[in-house]
Amino acid sequence: MSTATIRTAVPVAGYQAQPAPAKEGLRMSDVAQRMWRPMLAMGAMVIAAGIALGILSATHANDYFGLSASTIAGAPADGSIVSDRAFYEAVTNGFLPPLLFLGLGFLLSGVTFLLATILGTLRDGGREIQRAVGESPVDLIKPLTAKLFPPVMMMGLMVLIGALVAGVVVAVDQSNFWLHASSQVANGPQTAALASDFSDIQSTRAWLQPLDFVGMGLILTGIVLALATIVKALRFQAGRVVQLAESGNAAS
Repeated sequence: MSTATIRTAVPVAGYQAQPAPAKEGLRMSDVAQRMWRPMLAMGAMVIAAGIALGILSATHANDYFGLSASTIAGAPADGSIVSDRAFYEAVTNGFLPPLLFLGLGFLLSGVTFLLATILGTLRDGGREIQRAVGESPVDLIKPLTAKLFPPVMMMGLMVLIGALVAGVVVAVDQSNFWLHASSQVANGPQTAALASDFSDIQSTRAWLQPLDFVGMGLILTGIVLALATIVKALRFQAGRVVQLAESGNAAS
């Protein structure tokens, strides 16, 4: 098949083709090839930090809840005991869950970048095969799935970062609440400041967890779109190989 024919957008395996550009700038696949390892490393480090914080929070929780029932009921005025509860609430019920979700988000973003690298390898390999048989290389016209998966993945990552920021706000409110006088904490919020902190905690936590799942859902959607693009690229490459074989048989 000649390049002139390809310029008229004749389908290859049902997909539209275009001549491969002679020169290209920085491509998405080039960026992805550099980024997938750092993203996986960041995800692993964030999750490791979350595990360490969880263990530390468990230690503080054990110090607080390990007291006898009568001591807890008596609302101890010991500042260190109240600080243990404040630390536990701030970490475990504050920013630790969104931190772990962000770690998973980094890991899945690394997977998305790796899929983009695979797409770039398929495209470059297809060009080399076409040149090797003496044909002008053609590419699959970028499908909608290929245009969508990078921004969808980045949107999901931004949502998870925003959720972590909200989690830090909740953690600060949790700490402020539990660091007030122990008698006030034991008897429920009795001041305007405590009531405000308690209200902020409950209202923010109400939408924070769903926000984490929205971010994860966007990243997973990006992965699905990337996989769909890989399927289209494989079908296109297979169809192009068949065209080259048929062209060679006709010439002989």
